Amino acid sequence: MAWNARDRSLSRLPAEGIAEAPGDAGPLEAIAAGLERASLAMGPMNRELAGYVLAALAELRAASASLG
Repeated sequence: MAWNARDRSLSRLPAEGIAEAPGDAGPLEAIAAGLERASLAMGPMNRELAGYVLAALAELRAASASLG
């Protein structure tokens, strides 16, 4: 399967967000930073979808915190 420019962007943007997350960020915070970075580059419909993904990550963080 050949990668096109959109595929490369969708791969690059989250990776950049993860790389730019604060040094003390845990895995979930780093992933959230990556998703937020990617969502900023997308159109309105995709940004709305990203909000749902970030909400799901917040629930995962809460569940992870309750496990200790």
